[in-house]
Formats: sequence, structure tokens, C-alpha cells
Amino acid sequence: SGMIVQMDKEDVLSNNLANVDTTGFKKDQTIIKEFPGFEIFRKDDERVISSNGDIESKLTPIGKLGTGAVVKDVFTNFEQGTVLETGNINDFALNGEGFFAVDTPNGAKLTRSGNFYIDSNNYLVDGKGNRVLAVSPENRAGYIKVNGELNVSRTGEITGAEIELSVKNYNNLTLQGNGTSALATFNIQDKNQLVKEGDNYYTLAGNSRALLNPNNDIVQGALEKSNVSVVKEMVEMIQCSRSYETNQKVLTSQDETLNKVVTEVGKWV
Repeated sequence: SGMIVQMDKEDVLSNNLANVDTTGFKKDQTIIKEFPGFEIFRKDDERVISSNGDIESKLTPIGKLGTGAVVKDVFTNFEQGTVLETGNINDFALNGEGFFAVDTPNGAKLTRSGNFYIDSNNYLVDGKGNRVLAVSPENRAGYIKVNGELNVSRTGEITGAEIELSVKNYNNLTLQGNGTSALATFNIQDKNQLVKEGDNYYTLAGNSRALLNPNNDIVQGALEKSNVSVVKEMVEMIQCSRSYETNQKVLTSQDETLNKVVTEVGKWV
């Protein structure tokens, strides 16, 4: 079980390292749970006669014996990544809380990746061609159709574009704007309800709701780097590899011991 745990942990670390240059990526971490252990004793180390004349074994404690481990959970660390200026007006970064929202064929998805583009129809889209969501003054979801020089303030207010109100399904996103056309960003009260779906998208589990973020801190012309530290992940991967080898050697030693018990102990000479 110790070897399996280290294999699962290494898969998580490998995925983190593979996404070190992915905009807005949030690294995953593993929680390892130890199975209940118990005290072991040396049997019949000494025999004593009790006050009532019974013979009792006095057991000498040896120590604790573990019974294995398992990966209990894999959680996402939403620590802020470094914000770097790019000078591209179609790049956006979020400081602090919040997620951008895009409309996909499977409904609205959340993301921290703000490297957007303007497609052939002048809509603001992400790298997969999915349109970025905004909120209208009437608190309705819409697409951003650029008709000038796009400008987004720190609080999300949009100029140089119009909001096209043709979004029909925005899943669990709750809209409550401030009466202006704004780039939609959402807060999640319980981030444990966020599920990674690949392509740097998140979706909400169950009946959880995403609330429109009233305290936007949007930086136009910048991108948020992933929060993966290459050095830390490599150190953890080395530790993981060594733990795997240690468990492997223990298993080999146990196998050799059992082999001697079966083939040599009690053997007639």
C-alpha cells in the first residue's frame, strides 16, 4: 500500500510539473491517510506466577506496527500565482479571489486563465474558442462583442464593446451586477465543490452556487502564472521516489525471509 500511495502521489506531482507554464493553473496536493496501527509485543518473553498461582506471560513491548496507507484525497491549492504584464489588451489576470466564466458546449465553466482572443466575429473568446461571459446592466449573462478598443477597468467595467444577450444556460452562476456592463467574475464560497475538468476549466459539484464577484481586481494586459514551484515539486518527487524504493526493499526483504522460513527452517541436516 505504501508503494501504491507513492505512485499516486507521483502522478499528481507529474501533472503539476507538466502545467508549470499553464496560465492560471492551480496545483494539486495529496492527503495521505494512515491505516490504524497497533502495539506489538515479544511473546512469552518471561513467565511469572501470579498471586493466585496462575502462570502468566510477561510481554515485552516491541513497538508499533503500521497496517498501510492510502491517498485519502487530492485537493487543489488555490494560492495566488504571480501576475506578469504582457502588454496585450486581450490578456487578463485576477488578483485575489474569483474566476472568469466561459460558455462551452457543456454549459458555463470557470477558469483562472485570462489569455483571451478576439475571433473572426469580434467576440472575446478563450484559447478553445469558447466565448467569455459578461453581465449586462440588467443582470443578464451575455457575450462580449468588441466594437472598438476593448478596455476593462480594475472593477470589471467594459468599454469598447457591447454585451450580446444570447446566453441561455449559465448553470449555477448567480448574477447580481452593479448596473454596468462588466466582465463577469465569480466567487466560490466552498472551493471544495470545484471539480477540475481539464483544459484549465472548473465546474461546480452538486447544488453549489457561484456568486458574481463584487470586489473585482482585474488587471488588463497581464496574465497570472501557475502557482507551481518547480523546485518544490522536484524535491517532493525525489522524496516520493525514495519512499517508493524503501517500501520496495521492505517487501523484498520480507519475501526473502518468508522464503527462508519455508525452505530452510526445520530442515533435516
